[in-house]
Amino acid sequence: MAGQVLWSARKAHTTEPGDGSGFVTALKDMFDSAIERANHATNAWIANPVAVLPAIVAHDSNIVAALPLGLRAFDVRTPLQEALAQPRRVEVINEGRLSALAEYATYPSDTRPRAMAYISAQREGVGGALVIEGNIYGGSHGLAGLVGHVGVDMAGPQCSCGARGCLGLYLSLHALLERAGLDSSLSVTELIDLLEANNADAHAALDRGGEALASAVGTMSNYTDVDVVVLGGILPALFPWLEPYLNGLIRSRSERVPHFNPQITLATYGLESPLTGAWHHARRTVLDNPTIVPYLS
Repeated sequence: MAGQVLWSARKAHTTEPGDGSGFVTALKDMFDSAIERANHATNAWIANPVAVLPAIVAHDSNIVAALPLGLRAFDVRTPLQEALAQPRRVEVINEGRLSALAEYATYPSDTRPRAMAYISAQREGVGGALVIEGNIYGGSHGLAGLVGHVGVDMAGPQCSCGARGCLGLYLSLHALLERAGLDSSLSVTELIDLLEANNADAHAALDRGGEALASAVGTMSNYTDVDVVVLGGILPALFPWLEPYLNGLIRSRSERVPHFNPQITLATYGLESPLTGAWHHARRTVLDNPTIVPYLS
């Protein structure tokens, strides 16, 4: 309940495109080890385990698409639950949504925004979520908040989702490096070094990324009227080059409707944000209904 890490481990998995069996096996081994560790902790009660995935996950915990894993329309929860050594109900949640919960919780209870959008750019894509009055808004199928697939250029390149000109094609680290004609294995730190050295191609890529981000923020703001937009992943590090485009959007809109603009803030958490969000999710499960925890005499 205090958020302390009591156990951690890493395990490689083998996942072939369209075949998630190796991924399920790796998850099963990790869950079994974590549950066994928790069983030996003093006065411990285990909430529903949470699988945090870089995937589009629907309400029923089925993976709609997990492009980094090469999976589409895949039910990871059922075979995982059936394989566990000790039966548990597993929750499968998108990492962007859990990161959004972690960021929302950083606000004091009396100043939390009524509506918050979270946008996070990673190496291979852009994720996000909508938090409405403290709860993740999933929409009809659990797919709301997928800002990486907000269209910013209908004449742009084809996206893996089937549409054209999605935000992720301009703002992920891979997209930025590709647009700049740079080695796709470079880190964000190396990209920043090139920006600070006034590399023209790197600046052109960030200019296009900034325009795309401002376009997506404007669309989201108009459609959801969020109070706050939190930028996570690699975006805080790249913010000095993205900020002018966001400021330009808000400044021009403020001249017409001063109060209809979100506050742009940078994420508090780094790579640990999805895990922190998973902890908040599990903790909230207990706080919402403490009677689910058995009395320990």
